[in-house]
Amino acid sequence: MRITTIDKLVEEEILPENCSIVKIDVDGYDLKVLQGATKLMSLCGPVIYGEFLSHCLAWHGQTHSDVVEYASLHSYKTYVRNEKKLVI
Repeated sequence: MRITTIDKLVEEEILPENCSIVKIDVDGYDLKVLQGATKLMSLCGPVIYGEFLSHCLAWHGQTHSDVVEYASLHSYKTYVRNEKKLVI
């Protein structure tokens, strides 16, 4: 299995650099995915939708606050779809 970042996939032209939406469903690795998409986030500012479930984030020592803080550092606003899910 190959593990890479979204930014690397864009750099290798596997993903388009003008991406307008990103769906994340990685069972707690959500913040790591965002950290690997920093260039894409600043380049085209896609809408990012993910589950960001508290218990999954906790498996990796992270919280919703960590995701919100990281998103805000990159000029993203966050929205809660319901009390258990966070949308950025």
